[in-house]
Amino acid sequence: MANGEPIFYEDDDFFYGEDLDEEEEVHTPMMIEVDTTEHFQNEKVFQDKETVIDFARRYGCTHGIVVIVKRSDLNDPNRTPRILFGYERSGGYRGTAAVKKRKTSTKKCGCPFFLKAHVVDVLTGSWKLVVVNGKHNHTLVRTFEGHSYVGRLNKEEKDTVERLSKTGVRTRDILNHIKLKDPTNASNMKTMYNVKTALRIHETAGKSHMQQLFKLLTEHGYVTMHRFETTTKIVGVTSTKKTFSVALCYMCVEKEENYIWALGCFRDLCDGVLASIFICDREIALMNALKNVFSDAKNLLYRVHISKNVLSNCVGMFRLKYDLDDFMACWSNVMRASTENEYEEVVRKMQTEFKDHPRVLSYVNNSWLFKYKTYFVAAWVDKFFHLGNTTTNRVESSHSKLNKYLSNSVGGFVQSFNKIDLLLQGQVVDIKASFEESLTRVPIRFKTYLYKELVNMVSIAASDKIEYELASVGEHCISAGICNHNTVTAFVLPCADMLSQYRSEGRSIPLTDVHNYWKKLCIQPFSEDPKDEVTIETKIEIIRRLFANANLPQKLEMKRQLQTLGKPSNTSLLEPKPKVNVRGRKKGQRG
Repeated sequence: MANGEPIFYEDDDFFYGEDLDEEEEVHTPMMIEVDTTEHFQNEKVFQDKETVIDFARRYGCTHGIVVIVKRSDLNDPNRTPRILFGYERSGGYRGTAAVKKRKTSTKKCGCPFFLKAHVVDVLTGSWKLVVVNGKHNHTLVRTFEGHSYVGRLNKEEKDTVERLSKTGVRTRDILNHIKLKDPTNASNMKTMYNVKTALRIHETAGKSHMQQLFKLLTEHGYVTMHRFETTTKIVGVTSTKKTFSVALCYMCVEKEENYIWALGCFRDLCDGVLASIFICDREIALMNALKNVFSDAKNLLYRVHISKNVLSNCVGMFRLKYDLDDFMACWSNVMRASTENEYEEVVRKMQTEFKDHPRVLSYVNNSWLFKYKTYFVAAWVDKFFHLGNTTTNRVESSHSKLNKYLSNSVGGFVQSFNKIDLLLQGQVVDIKASFEESLTRVPIRFKTYLYKELVNMVSIAASDKIEYELASVGEHCISAGICNHNTVTAFVLPCADMLSQYRSEGRSIPLTDVHNYWKKLCIQPFSEDPKDEVTIETKIEIIRRLFANANLPQKLEMKRQLQTLGKPSNTSLLEPKPKVNVRGRKKGQRG
């Protein structure tokens, strides 16, 4: 007995055990017997044992028989090599008296089906199949469901599971794909999960989840930084308005010190090319961290979230809906004010029109305008080079797409990495396509002389912005006093005043008026200058000197750190422990 279950010893198609208890009933399915001898009799000679095994199995499935290898004598030098085949459910069930008395059933049906294959030519290794007993017992309903052997996947099907799993296809869809390709396939979801588990075990080869994660990150060329600590995502935008993921960070708690560490890693990753604009919600911990790490950068707030906060806090302060709508329209004008004078004028108008709602005015003034107006009002925001990005829509859109790739919260770091890597590869493909489109597109609304120097030199987004500014000029030139020049400061592109001047002088827009960002139409290495080659000889020599002068504990610690750096897949980090709900009584316990 093992864990209360009987132990059976299998030898070919015989089982040894004690007789069943008299009171125990054995239920077997209704069987009928058919003779399949004529189907298997043939004079065919098979070139090797793999071929004869494959024939027996496939031909058996054709006639409703799950053929398995019952025994093989291949390594006995005193006997001719042979293989004995039988039906998967041949033999009989024999229980033991120790089994708890209950009604049971068995899959064994006493089927006498028996084939034998033997070598006919030792030199060529050819085989021949002989029918020993072609009679076969099967159920009235001839189906392969429940036959574990038939449900197994072949090598091609396992390769399909591995390939489609890496592309993010759901397990059920993979199973449907296999069944469409082979209607006789009898696999089920359990089979698919077992195969995927076996593939993961084979891939990790004894490594922990974190070791496998660092191994994959290193092999795919990603820069990794970690420490013992919900997900933060940093995205960028190309000159063609395509969003790309700059960094992803797993954080257990959104605290200021965690943000400081994550932003510090991002700063080191940039290697001196520091970001000048950060857009976020009014999350104080993150805003403080930005001031700490990027002291010279400009922090902008997302206007849509501000409007939602204003609406949710002020909706109960108005009795009539149209009064609320008028206030929100006025608030929108405040945020879009393009100059400081216009801002002051719009604010005075708001104070006058809604003087009967002092609580509303007090909220927007104290919560937003007095302290944060420079973070979201256009009059201050447009003084910085933000390229038209004044919202977090790109981050939220990218995060939403990531959630679709992840599909659910089941799985560890390794599984999420495979899906994130697919997302990043897709971003690269989209960006390259947008660059190609910009290089082959010729604007048709520009006069040739005006756009002569810029054709196929700047992105579509830049040319569209210039065309928009040119349309605002109209047929008549505008004066410098009318133009607010925000296009120059926020986009580093020629503004309406500059375009008017170029048109009146009959000359084209100089390429120097366009920021290099808009001319970036290819993906290339960080630096192509041979002088910028990164070397570590000096640092290694310093480490050698420190190691030579260190004591034994210090040497062991330095060796450990170098080993982690040299081979990240040997990390001792462990996956975070799942959160345990300590509230309430555990299931099954009584108070």
